[in-house]
Amino acid sequence: MPESTNKNSLNDPTKKYFAIQRYVGIVVAFALVILTVLIYKLSNSANNGDFYDFTIADKNSPILQLNFSSNEESFDLSEFKGKPLILAFWAGWCEPCLAEMPIMLKTYGLNEGFTIITINLDSEEKYIQSGREFIDNFKPSL
Repeated sequence: MPESTNKNSLNDPTKKYFAIQRYVGIVVAFALVILTVLIYKLSNSANNGDFYDFTIADKNSPILQLNFSSNEESFDLSEFKGKPLILAFWAGWCEPCLAEMPIMLKTYGLNEGFTIITINLDSEEKYIQSGREFIDNFKPSL
């Protein structure tokens, strides 16, 4: 039987090309609609109060006094009043904490115009020991 000469056949290369182009166009249009909606939502989220309003505290407000127990040394944060200070809370089991510590120490080495105080939140002895080992490996000069 001879091959069909039906113009609707997808065996025709021209028809295949236009069919593929149509589907690509539909997919691209759909992706653009989704992208537009996402950009709109993200750009308006700040206006809807989704972000916190960070303000610097009154310079006359009291400063928290902390007592560290690692070496029985008392420490008063008021010594740093008016100076840049980073309080870094971390734990030996916290991978992001361990990953950011070398970056903070490198930044400190580039510009010593601020102080970093690291506070280990570990309570189990195995984590406390791993925290000590971690600090010994980086030997921070804090």
